[in-house]
Amino acid sequence: MSRHTIPRWLQFTLIGLLATGGTVLVVGPQIPVPHPWVYGPAEAAAHIIKAEQNQRWVHTHAYGALSAQRLELEEIRVRGDAMPEALQTTYYDGVAHHQRFEFDALDRWLEEVQTHIPDTRQRFFYDGIMRVFAAQHGENPSTVMDFSRELTKKTGVQDLSNGIRIGIQQGFGDDISEAITIAKRYPEELQYPLYEELGWRVGTDVGADIDAWQRYQSELPPNTTCWFVEGMVRGRTILTLGQSQTWWTQIEQFGSSLPKDCGPEIASGVAEALLIVLGDNPVRLQLQLNDITTPQEKELVIAMLDTKQSRTERPNLEPLPGADPNLAPLQ
Repeated sequence: MSRHTIPRWLQFTLIGLLATGGTVLVVGPQIPVPHPWVYGPAEAAAHIIKAEQNQRWVHTHAYGALSAQRLELEEIRVRGDAMPEALQTTYYDGVAHHQRFEFDALDRWLEEVQTHIPDTRQRFFYDGIMRVFAAQHGENPSTVMDFSRELTKKTGVQDLSNGIRIGIQQGFGDDISEAITIAKRYPEELQYPLYEELGWRVGTDVGADIDAWQRYQSELPPNTTCWFVEGMVRGRTILTLGQSQTWWTQIEQFGSSLPKDCGPEIASGVAEALLIVLGDNPVRLQLQLNDITTPQEKELVIAMLDTKQSRTERPNLEPLPGADPNLAPLQ
């Protein structure tokens, strides 16, 4: 996986992860992530809860990554059970992003996952496996799709688009133009998640920047540019919320330069970011909605939040028609 890179937004979180042998991994100034060799399950969970609200999900994800590198799945299950329910998805997603497995022993690993990981969290691991494969082989869509079908047979999970989209982004996102060219070769039903994820990479790396959008707009297939915008909005909003910055003004300025028909995608990107950063605290999430100064746009974001939280159908915006209701949050 020579082309695999950790997204820039997470580099400060995970830097030194494999080499860390002390008590904590530091995320930002004086903000520790508990090391599972030192903190017990209940202690680690209590430690994370003490973090600032807008950093809690980052700490949880990093704690999951440390757990994956240091612990067996049986112990990971114990630690997952000890986390507050609202943070368990993020914990297992962090584990799944850094799970240790070998493709030539995949069946044995899947058996371990199915033995120790809760049923509703297992698909994060399957997406993680798909992500690694797509990052390594993404230039060959037929190879990726063949492996996807094989993994579906082994796991029963029909929709592995989450793993494919993140794998393409991580494997090829250093060159967005190349990644777009690769994405164009994938089946139509994967177009939404692929372009949204590549937009997330741009929004994370350079922000909600109209010049960046205009640069890539001409390279995107017709009728997909708003999906790319959605990802840019999600990426930038996650960063600004995590840094306690005023976030809506930037998104509003960005949106004012975009086609008017991108409104639903902008609202969807904002809603997804709010759920990722503040989903474990609905009160704080609702307070952030007060930053949205335009009533119509605020109403649309609230509608998107209601849709995402209820997992109901979202016409014209679903990544796949039959998307699994237990999909991991976009990260």
